[in-house]
Amino acid sequence: MPAFKVVVALLLSCALADDKVPEGWVSPKAAAETKNIEKHSHAAAGGIAWLQLPSPAPPLVKDTKPPQKATAAAAAAPEKTQYLIGYGSLISEISKATSDPTAGLNYPVQVNGYERSWSISGKLPGFNTMFLGVEQNAKAVLNGVIFTVVTFQEYDKREYMYKRVQVPDADVIPLFDTILKETREIWMYVNTGTKERPSEKLPLVQSYVDMFMKGCIEVGQKYEGNTDGFTKDCVTMTEGWPTKTRTWIDDRVHPRRPLADEPMARIIDTLLREHAKESFALRTLEQPISSGRGDSASTGLAESSLHFQQELGNGRRGGPLRRALLRHSPGRAEEHKGALEEKKARLKATEKADPDEPRE
Repeated sequence: MPAFKVVVALLLSCALADDKVPEGWVSPKAAAETKNIEKHSHAAAGGIAWLQLPSPAPPLVKDTKPPQKATAAAAAAPEKTQYLIGYGSLISEISKATSDPTAGLNYPVQVNGYERSWSISGKLPGFNTMFLGVEQNAKAVLNGVIFTVVTFQEYDKREYMYKRVQVPDADVIPLFDTILKETREIWMYVNTGTKERPSEKLPLVQSYVDMFMKGCIEVGQKYEGNTDGFTKDCVTMTEGWPTKTRTWIDDRVHPRRPLADEPMARIIDTLLREHAKESFALRTLEQPISSGRGDSASTGLAESSLHFQQELGNGRRGGPLRRALLRHSPGRAEEHKGALEEKKARLKATEKADPDEPRE
């Protein structure tokens, strides 16, 4: 046997004797998982999924895709692959990419011992809404996605209302042939304060529900080819859906013609109507925002909007202006009215000065 083969054999035998895998290699178990892992079984009740792992194969296989590693800023072990679990807006690849375009692809997982709910409100200085949050609950389960990250810096900024915690490996169940690196740390953002619920002051808004559900639909269609499993579980494995009127607001741009701006609106609404039926029936349209002057404020806004509609007619400027007015307070509407009158006066003066001067 050539000398270099003897040296290689001795090195491998020493590494295996110490129960360690040489750097740049993966264990037989990890290699076997890529070929022999069996598809999960979706239980009829509850949508619980699991994996049956294969027995190790004897040979070592060269790893051609070394894992990404977290930076020191992530407060995580740099020698381990860092994973983050997304259970709300991070399920959407598009939404996730706005914070970290370098993140790994989303892979579906189930997380045991944690409850997802509409339980945390925004911290903006103006109007706020409800967002999804997570709390530990031994009897609960949620579905989401898992992906690799290089650094948590941007995620910590994005999720400033939450606390990032490490999740035990045993609580994370890969779905649909998802394979995780053996040496890893898994993190998730959880609630830090008192659990809240949707209210008139802090309602659930459809635009955020759409973002959440679109991500779920993407995963369901990619791995199952339908919306009956993973996508449905996004609704049924979420607690805190509204139970009172005026706590779920449809703030889509065109709520009565949602497909004009949200292509998935029909699929989303069908899922919500079927699996969050009582809450979905309470969803209402966005109303003009009151300035605190009582019913006359809303009445004044409606009258101002009608006035603009009559003055502007059906020209190309009418639609956008009317929609803008409906989204502002009566005081703001008066400012628009004043600006319009001023512009009309300038145009009238221009006509007198030079009738042939082109105008908008």
